[in-house]
Amino acid sequence: MDKFELQGRFNIRRLSGRRFHLLSILVLSITATGVVLTYRVRANRTEEVKKRYAEEVSKTYDFKFGSNPFAPGNATTTTGTFIPGEMFVAAKRCGTCHTDAHTQWRQSAHGNAFREPFYQKNVKDLQSQKGIEFTRHCESCHNPAALFAGALTKNSKVKRPFDDDGVSCISCHSIQSVNGRGIGGYVMGEPALLVKEDGTRMLEGVTDQQILNDVPSHRRREIPLCAARRGRRIRHAGFLPAFENPGTDDG
Repeated sequence: MDKFELQGRFNIRRLSGRRFHLLSILVLSITATGVVLTYRVRANRTEEVKKRYAEEVSKTYDFKFGSNPFAPGNATTTTGTFIPGEMFVAAKRCGTCHTDAHTQWRQSAHGNAFREPFYQKNVKDLQSQKGIEFTRHCESCHNPAALFAGALTKNSKVKRPFDDDGVSCISCHSIQSVNGRGIGGYVMGEPALLVKEDGTRMLEGVTDQQILNDVPSHRRREIPLCAARRGRRIRHAGFLPAFENPGTDDG
């Protein structure tokens, strides 16, 4: 084999290598573009679903305490309106990875916040004597998903698979801020499993593998919990309004 033939083969291999490299870059670019477009489509679809959900719930919702759907409590959402119940991911999904934390949560006051017998007796008494609308004040802490999903109204058609979770993982991790204005003095953000650096919140279609591939974005959603922990003092007796605590003069 002469040097010209050898040089020719080398050039062909080098050209093939370059083509392969360029092809790889093209494939990765197309894949990345596809992922971005997929998330945009999902985001747009999610926004439309949330809008329709809020409209449907509002049609039969009893705004007994004014335009604020979550009154008489102090809790609200970043949008000021309802959050589809299905967005409150069940704690058992979190438990597939966070096994120890899930076990501790299940035995905690948070994990039993709604189903605890003493609480159930009290909230049912309030419901029978005053109406389910009055329990919004209680459920802002004991069952946030029920409050924000719009389930606390007479003859509600909202499905409630979240009841057994009480204060679930995603409920706490979605709190954006607290204001110290008594029971439920916090602002609930839209639940997310990933929060990108630009603030984009992702939930629908996010797989466990995607979370493992982007742990920083999963951890980023934990940050608001610090504010929630500092706000634990906002609960209970001193802030009970008159209709729940006859011994106080709170309105």
